[in-house]
Amino acid sequence: MMSRAGRGVLRVWDEARTSHFELLESMSGSRFIYRTQNYSFDQNRADSIGAERRGVLRTAFLILRGRYSVLELNEPTMIRIWPALGLYSTAFRIARRFSRERKRAVLYAIDNLDLLASIRKKVPRPWTGFAVATARLMMRYLISTFDRIAFGSEGAKVAYLQVAGGILAQKETRLVPQVPARCACAYTAEMAKNPGSVLFVGSLEQRKGIRQLLEAWPIVVGDLPNATLTIVGTGPLEQEVREWARDHDVEFVHDPARERVHFEFARAECVVLLSQPADYWREQIGLPIVEGLAHGCRVVASEQTGIASWLKESGHTIVSSAARGNEVARAIEAAVARDDLAEEILAQLPKRHTRLDADEWLTS
Repeated sequence: MMSRAGRGVLRVWDEARTSHFELLESMSGSRFIYRTQNYSFDQNRADSIGAERRGVLRTAFLILRGRYSVLELNEPTMIRIWPALGLYSTAFRIARRFSRERKRAVLYAIDNLDLLASIRKKVPRPWTGFAVATARLMMRYLISTFDRIAFGSEGAKVAYLQVAGGILAQKETRLVPQVPARCACAYTAEMAKNPGSVLFVGSLEQRKGIRQLLEAWPIVVGDLPNATLTIVGTGPLEQEVREWARDHDVEFVHDPARERVHFEFARAECVVLLSQPADYWREQIGLPIVEGLAHGCRVVASEQTGIASWLKESGHTIVSSAARGNEVARAIEAAVARDDLAEEILAQLPKRHTRLDADEWLTS
């Protein structure tokens, strides 16, 4: 952790979750600032890395003071935080202008949403042209702040080129597809997969494809009576999912401690994340996918994830986000029926999480 008087890395992220803290423990010494908490948030882990919760104005003042060498900010594709990002970007430009020391702003980009296409689809005429032009200007202003940009997926790189290709050509960029290393938890060290076990972990909402999974599951167990499903999470559809799970002999785990999440990944053979397109949102990578891989799970995902190509090339299953019922069931059944072992899946992974490789380059 960077001291309050340090000159290291200042990371300013809008939202924090426990998985962030696990990565930050292995990253360059830094000071971590966040504004909001994700539903998956462990205060003890936050305290262990010295994470600080601050409002927008206090954070902007911290950036303006300039007591850092490298500033990392959130992705500019996050429209809902444009006011904050605009303020942070302006504060950084002022700090850099009057600083005697060299300062850099960096970005780790995994958003593969076609932002302009989303705006054209959502904003009614005659305001479409104005909205698109405004978005271009804002994106260019924000992206021009950064000196280095690491892309965590090919989809993210394409999406950024679509909206600000000219500015990106002036920046140092690198493609580092986000792939995890083997999880270091005790459960992965003592791998014991339950045959036929399928797992969903995440926010219980439409865009995460939970309803598509619920629709397909009775078909799966009709064909594979020994298959089991565990659903872990919380969210807007929780009551609906609870009732469905009770009626279909499915285990439901409400918002468990982080250790329980590791346990569920370690015992599951297959992880399912059928992400759906939504307004101004597209699945970036999908934390359940990353964590499933790190625990030796087979993956069934929709094409919305930014690492769909890597997953397919590595033998995992990709289905259309429009797939329903039988098509989803067949994909899950095929993944469950595969005979590759967890150790074989883990052997495909790098020695360390590639997010750390990207961070090393960004902050060097």
